[in-house]
Amino acid sequence: MRELRHDAAAVARADLKDPAAAIDLYEQIFEDEPTDSRASSALRELYAETGKKKELLKLLGRLVDVADDAALRASLRLESAKVSDELEATTEAIEQLGAILEDNPAHREAALFLSRLYEKTGRDDDLAELLEKQIGIARDRGDLEGELSYRLRLGEVQEGRIGDLEKASATFTAVLERDAQKSGEATKSALVSLARIQDKRGDKKDAAKHTERLLELQSGDDAIATAKKLAAMFDALGDDDGTQRALERGLSVNEREEEIRAKLRTLYEKQKSYEKLADLLIGDARAAEETPEKVRLLRSAADIFRSKLGSSARASELLSEASELAPQDRELLLTLCDAYSESGKGKPAAAVLHKIVESYGGRRSKEVAGIHHRLARAYLADGDRPKALSELDTAFKIDPGSIVVLRDLGTLSLELADQDVEKGEVVTKESYIDRAGKAFKALLLQRLDDGGAITKAEVFYYLAEVSHRQGDDKKAIQMAERALDNDKGLERAKELIAKLKK
Repeated sequence: MRELRHDAAAVARADLKDPAAAIDLYEQIFEDEPTDSRASSALRELYAETGKKKELLKLLGRLVDVADDAALRASLRLESAKVSDELEATTEAIEQLGAILEDNPAHREAALFLSRLYEKTGRDDDLAELLEKQIGIARDRGDLEGELSYRLRLGEVQEGRIGDLEKASATFTAVLERDAQKSGEATKSALVSLARIQDKRGDKKDAAKHTERLLELQSGDDAIATAKKLAAMFDALGDDDGTQRALERGLSVNEREEEIRAKLRTLYEKQKSYEKLADLLIGDARAAEETPEKVRLLRSAADIFRSKLGSSARASELLSEASELAPQDRELLLTLCDAYSESGKGKPAAAVLHKIVESYGGRRSKEVAGIHHRLARAYLADGDRPKALSELDTAFKIDPGSIVVLRDLGTLSLELADQDVEKGEVVTKESYIDRAGKAFKALLLQRLDDGGAITKAEVFYYLAEVSHRQGDDKKAIQMAERALDNDKGLERAKELIAKLKK
C-alpha cells in the first residue's frame, strides 16, 4: 500500500502538477511510517515550494524526534531555525540553534546564525558571550580560520553594538597576532577596522599606520583606492614623505592612474624632487597620444635635467627625441644645440646649427646672428676655438650691437692670445689682442645694465688686460682703476693693479 501511495504521489506531483494531492498522499505515508525518508524529503520540498512554512516547521520537529544521528539532528534543527526566523519566530529559532550547540559546541554555522539573531534582537551581551566562547572552542580545536572569523565578528560587536572601542581594538589586534599568514583576508579586515577605530579615537597617525600596512597587502583596484585614501590621511597630517610613499605605491600598481600621477607631480615640485618629477613627465610623454603633447612633456623633462639637475647630456637625449617628432621646430632645435654644447657634444650641435642657418636661405638677421653665436659655443664645447672665433666674427658682422657676442668675441680673443702660435700661422698674438680691444671698446658704446651679460666694470677690467698685454701698463692701471670706480668689489681689478704697481 505504501509503495502504491508513493507511485500515486509521484504521478500527482510530476505528471498532474497537483502538489496538494501529492502532499496529501505523502502525509498519509508519513503518518503510517514516520521513518520513511522518501516521504519526509518529498514533503519538505513540497511544503517549501508551496509556502507551507508552519507545516514544514511541524514536520522538521517530528523528524528531529525520530532522528538517531547527531549530524542529521543538527541539520534538521538548523533548517527549522531558518524557517522559524522567516516566520519571525525568533525565540524558537534561538532555541533550535542553542540545542545544536549543546550537542556540538563547535558547530560554526549554528553559532554564526545564532550571533546574527542575538544582534537582531539586541541581545548584545549574549552575543559577545557566544562569540568569546566560540573563539575558545575554535582555538582549542586548532581551527584558526574559525577562530579568526569569530574574533572579527566579536570586534564588530564590541565596536558597533556595545561601543567599547578599547575592547574592539584589543580584539582586532589579536587577529593580527593570531593570523599565521600575516597577509590573509582576516588580517586585512582587522587592519581596516583598527584604522577606523583609531580615526574615531582621534589618533590619525595610528590610523594611517594601519592603513599603510593594509596597502602593503593589497593589489589591483583595492590598492589604488587605499593608496588615494592613505595619501589624503598623510596630507592632512602634513606628512609629505608619507603622502609620497602612498602615491608611489599606488603608481606601482597602475602606472597610468592619472589622479595619482597628477598628485605626485604637484608633490615632487613641492619637495624639489626634480629627478622623480622628470621621470614622471617622461612617462607622461611616452603615454601621450598627440605629438604636440609628447613634445611639450619631453621639453619640460629636458628643462628640469638642464636647469635643476645639471645634466645637459640627459636633456639632449630627450630634446633629440622631441626634435624627431617635430623636425621643423627651430626653437626646439636651438635648445637641443645648447644642450649638446653644454654637455661637450660640439659636433652634433654644430651639425644641427648649420642646417638651421641653411634653412634661412642666406638671409642676415639678428636671429641668424644668434645661431652663429650658438655655433661658436658648439665649437668651443668641441675644443675648436679658432672656428668658434670665426662664428663670433660672423655673428658680429650681422649684429654689431649684440652685447653677448661682443663679450664672447673679446674674451675668446684674449684666450687665443694666450696660446702658443704655431710657426707660419697668419694670425699673431698681437692681432688677437687688438681684436679683443676693439670688442671691449665697442661694448663701452652699448648700454650696460647691472645683472646683464657683462658689467661696465668688467669691460674696463678687460681693457686693462688688453693695455697690459700691449705693453702700456700706465693705461692698464687707469683702466683697472676705472673698473673699481664702477665696482669697488671687483677683485680681479684689485689684483691686476697690485701686480702692475710692484
